[in-house]
Amino acid sequence: MKIEFDGFLQQFTGKTFTQLKELGKEQVARVTGISFPIFGISWTPPESERSIAKDIVWFLEDRRVLYTDNIPKTALFCYISVDKIREHLSEKGKSLEPKNELRMSISGMRKACRGFQTALEKFYDLDKGQNPYKDIPPDIFYDALQQLRNIFGVELGLLTFKYGLDIDEQLANIIPTNLKEISESRYTTLDMD
Repeated sequence: MKIEFDGFLQQFTGKTFTQLKELGKEQVARVTGISFPIFGISWTPPESERSIAKDIVWFLEDRRVLYTDNIPKTALFCYISVDKIREHLSEKGKSLEPKNELRMSISGMRKACRGFQTALEKFYDLDKGQNPYKDIPPDIFYDALQQLRNIFGVELGLLTFKYGLDIDEQLANIIPTNLKEISESRYTTLDMD
């Protein structure tokens, strides 16, 4: 009977019962805790996801546009930095499945980048020479920057918690203290489109 079942499984899954059982053991080995009365399971994410998240955090720690108050007088440098962030996130997210939580976080941060860039592009003026963003009203610039930081703060807080990552103190300052409440209503109040 087991041989027939193995043949059936292999035909539809490409794996025998023993191979599927080993895969199940690998998934069960990642479980680190179970909570009650509301059911929940804690688990260790696959290393590839953790390494992607770690690389993202490491990269963002060097992006001063996310945390420094001493922003250059020109928005051009901020625009370029946010563009580099968006490119890096796009590169890291493309290998993940569409419904993957990490990819969803990456998508949220990319959306925030696009929102920031769109806000600045409304004031783009080629006649300004090397500083085409020179005449952006400060309130619009700082509002777009704060929205960008708000979304990144939520996503970075979730990533560092889920994957057990350390984060530089300066970048950690953008993580909201009420992360739990905010994460439950992600992007309903921080919509950038």
